[in-house]
Amino acid sequence: MMSQNTTREFCMNKILLIEDSPDYQLLVEETLRSEFEVHKADTVSRAVSFIADTDFDLFLIDVGLPDGNGFELCERIKQSKKTADIPVIFLTGQDQMEQKVHGFSLGADDYVVKPFDPRELKARISARLRTAKQAAPAASNTLESGGIRVDLIRQKTLILYPNRSTEVDLSPIELRLLISLLSRAGDVLSRGELLKEAMRENVHVLERTIDKHICSLREKLGDRGNFIKTIYRKGYAFTPGKTLN
Repeated sequence: MMSQNTTREFCMNKILLIEDSPDYQLLVEETLRSEFEVHKADTVSRAVSFIADTDFDLFLIDVGLPDGNGFELCERIKQSKKTADIPVIFLTGQDQMEQKVHGFSLGADDYVVKPFDPRELKARISARLRTAKQAAPAASNTLESGGIRVDLIRQKTLILYPNRSTEVDLSPIELRLLISLLSRAGDVLSRGELLKEAMRENVHVLERTIDKHICSLREKLGDRGNFIKTIYRKGYAFTPGKTLN
């Protein structure tokens, strides 16, 4: 099974609207819902929670929010490795030139002033998404790290040695676990995160079930399995070092 990010291009683009006005929430949702999947957050804290759990294709941000401001949220988005390349459009009643300049200086891709024409908003969003798609590097068909290569198309796993390679027979769950770990090599992934990625067909199992699959995966990977580190009370991380022979 391909990872979530690989398959999302076939789905509606996900937009997170960060806006505390119910009227504007409704207007934006009515404007976009035929072509986009719109999620809503009315505070900075809720937006941050959404962003941590879900991958979005574009952010629409109001500047004035109950628990902060959109400028700070934009800066946070652009400083995060996960979201730095996601387009940000400010949607705000603040129309002073200095506010616009500040927004663009933080990395915003566009600045739309309320009240706005719904057709123009949709056109601007579509344009930013096209630009982002064109700028994105082509998705690789393989993952490789620490002497392990996964062919995402053929769903094959190889252990690489200087003069040969050995195919490893992994279960679907083990393969999805390995893809998650390789694609975020060096990052600590919680059991909950791995559970979502690897066991989509049975998300109600206990998180500790992941431990059994990790143990089996390590065994099948042989010496390369040592790169899967247990991080006490946090989860697991793939930390490739010098390739073993």
